[in-house]
Amino acid sequence: MPSPSSTAAPATAAAEPAGSSASRRDRAILAAVDAGRCVVAGTALLVDGRCCADQFAGARLRTAGWIEVVARLSSEPGVADVALAELTTEGRAQITAR
Repeated sequence: MPSPSSTAAPATAAAEPAGSSASRRDRAILAAVDAGRCVVAGTALLVDGRCCADQFAGARLRTAGWIEVVARLSSEPGVADVALAELTTEGRAQITAR
């Protein structure tokens, strides 16, 4: 009889590793970052001042190494830090890759 661990399905990664190709949704978000339309507030990615509908997109794209936080825009007591999001070289490559 096989042990439970040998029949378990393999775990999948929550974020795509750097070097993977981005989905169309990810490329659209990366294009918004490239256009200067995105900031990071705490852990949330805001596009045009509104929370991104994909609540995990900001963390996923940062983990993949496609966006980075480059400049703190505001920091007030009791309010999440707001910082500008910018593409990395790898992120820029994802926009042009199809």
